[in-house]
Amino acid sequence: MTWATIESALEGSRSAPEMIAALAGSCAADIEEMLDRIGAGDAGRLLREAGLLHSAERRGKLAACLAVLDGLPIAGGHTEKGALSRFGRRRRDLASRYGDLAQCALLASLIDIELGGEPEARRARFARAAMALESYSAAAREGSAGEATEAEIRRARGIFIQVGGLVRAGGD
Repeated sequence: MTWATIESALEGSRSAPEMIAALAGSCAADIEEMLDRIGAGDAGRLLREAGLLHSAERRGKLAACLAVLDGLPIAGGHTEKGALSRFGRRRRDLASRYGDLAQCALLASLIDIELGGEPEARRARFARAAMALESYSAAAREGSAGEATEAEIRRARGIFIQVGGLVRAGGD
């Protein structure tokens, strides 16, 4: 899933619930595919199911989705040496791997905001997402420098700035 696709889906969204609904709606297949690639296929299913529910049932599905994402490197904060090695066997392109991780961590941040997680935990989760974004940016530039690459990185950073504002505001 490209950052342009995410940017387009989020257009007009101002809150974490709106952003999650937009992504789960217009990008559902892309999100499920990305989550499958990084070993979190159950999170994709739970996110899709959450999109069909309201209130407490939705919160329960989102909490279960977040629990799955928290078991992954980056989104859950696991930074032990070799955490990314299991991804190397599945995909060769480093920028794509880091892009998937950054998108996963961003999704985890949005879910945490909607669920009203502790402010310090939200900030720490978002910091890990930002680290994944920086890894993606570096790998993308190394893999193929050019105007298209820079445009995609700018889109990703813009999305992170938007979500970062929600993290600071506490989701309001």
